[in-house]
Amino acid sequence: MTGEVKKKGLLRQKDFALLFWGNFVSGVGNVFYSFAISFYILKISGGNAMLQGVFLAVGGAVYLVFSPLGGVIADRFDKAKILYVTDFIRGGTILACGAAVLLLKDSYYALITVLFTVTVILNLNGAMFSPASSAIIKFVVDDSEVQKASSLFSSSSSVISIIGVLLASVLYTTLGFFWITVADGVSYILSAVSETFIKCRTAQGDGTRLTLKTAVGDMIQGFRYVHGLKPVFAITVIALGVNFFLSPMYSNGFTYYCSGLTGDYLFSEFMSGETWLAVLQTVMSAGTLIASAVIGMQKQTDKCGKTAKAWLAVLAALFVLLTSAWFVLRVMLESDTYFLISLLGIGAAAGITLSNINIRINTAMIRTVDKDMIGKAGAVLSTLSQALVPIASFAGGAIISGAGLGWLFVFSSAGMAAVTIYALLNRSLNEL
Repeated sequence: MTGEVKKKGLLRQKDFALLFWGNFVSGVGNVFYSFAISFYILKISGGNAMLQGVFLAVGGAVYLVFSPLGGVIADRFDKAKILYVTDFIRGGTILACGAAVLLLKDSYYALITVLFTVTVILNLNGAMFSPASSAIIKFVVDDSEVQKASSLFSSSSSVISIIGVLLASVLYTTLGFFWITVADGVSYILSAVSETFIKCRTAQGDGTRLTLKTAVGDMIQGFRYVHGLKPVFAITVIALGVNFFLSPMYSNGFTYYCSGLTGDYLFSEFMSGETWLAVLQTVMSAGTLIASAVIGMQKQTDKCGKTAKAWLAVLAALFVLLTSAWFVLRVMLESDTYFLISLLGIGAAAGITLSNINIRINTAMIRTVDKDMIGKAGAVLSTLSQALVPIASFAGGAIISGAGLGWLFVFSSAGMAAVTIYALLNRSLNEL
């Protein structure tokens, strides 16, 4: 990067600003859709938690399978072009989904088929988008500004969640799922338009033609590269465990609980279950926003492994606290009010904790990985860390349907404790 660029604030650098605000706009729309789709699936299926779990699992599986290919493409082609092409596709797909919701509202099986098809298309494009989005940061900011850039994106994600879930709960409860799809589709298209103006050159390919053989070779190369970086591979294995036990609690559990809120609970006179889920997600995002702002003002350090371990232990403790709150406050005292109050505190603490883990780890990753490997390595890291999420989503639905929500909390808490013990005993993490 040039000295002139370094003197500018990140949001005054044209390429970074276009990337940042494009992601912000599409992020708000994406939160709309992500918030509403699980409620919509539960609504049209009569509260079928298993179907909800299968739906989440299908989307996760598609993302998982195609993410390595997305990394290969990100390293060979212009990353900005990948961003706006995939955003245009996602915007058009979501708008078509909205039309289908209106036309097929009386045809249950046809509508379910459309929703599953849409999630396949969205996750396929997301698998192409995410590696390019992560990799492009290394090209548009100086290495000394990586932590600040990561903090800005983390803060942005928190603001997006706060704005998105609050607006989504209002839109969904007052106007319905159709208008959610309209807002999401338009946001993707606006983001794509912004990304078309990014000018930095980001293609790193070696000039060889992309074929099935070269694509597989690049994927293998990316895996070997990540495997050779011991601390990076260790954190990837830990992320695999964290995502496996966090995903069903967050995606399956909280949505299922809030969708079933009835009777007398905190502010039941004017807050529905959907509104409460929005509030809980907002509180968690507020915690993330606060932590991101604090970290962004801190000096970038060379090592973060020991700090990440400490925050991971805090996250495991919060899981145990949540499980205890369920059985004491919800099961024994039969009080949704007390349980919701406990969720507010635990959610804020979880947001702070996850932000401290993610920003420090992401900064270390971006600084450690070579530019010509950033796409492939990022895709490998993403794929490995999320490899079990589809299974976790299916398992979450199965546990809720077969044993109840409380046992999902027990399952996640025990698993998170095991992951934390492994991390604390892993010495290679200290090098990260």
